[in-house]
Amino acid sequence: MDITPKKQDSKFSINERYDFLFATALSKPVRWLLVLPVAFCAMGAIQFLGSALIKLLCNLFGDGEAVVVLLNSILCTIKYMLFIIAAVATTPVVKRRKVMMALLALVVGLLILGASNALLVAVVREFDMTMLIATTVCCVLGMVIGVISVYVKTREGSVTSIQQKQNVGE
Repeated sequence: MDITPKKQDSKFSINERYDFLFATALSKPVRWLLVLPVAFCAMGAIQFLGSALIKLLCNLFGDGEAVVVLLNSILCTIKYMLFIIAAVATTPVVKRRKVMMALLALVVGLLILGASNALLVAVVREFDMTMLIATTVCCVLGMVIGVISVYVKTREGSVTSIQQKQNVGE
């Protein structure tokens, strides 16, 4: 007899329908209103924690330009990937439409990226072009990885249910 307690999932876990657990208790209009704020909060949390980690790593490994560009590029990839995943997990659509929502979040992410880069170029007199190009490419890469992740996770359950139905029919 196994008496170990069952591990309780976090409210920020994603269930089998690719929804945040906290969002399942909310009404559909509220979930639609929370899509971008949740995605931006996820980005902000990663930016805050990642920036602190980058400062720590730069202190350990030195402030070389290559190290800073590499670390910021990794942070941008993770940040924009999480933007897509958080936005999609908040939307109140059925599982088969999650990929469409991921593509919509990709468009929103590209608009945000383009606007922030345009603002940077317009306002800042001197900036590192290498950093701008590297982080822009990694942001786009992160969004593509996010869309692929949503596609794989939402199709994973569909394939399993089809296989189970075929096994029952045999």
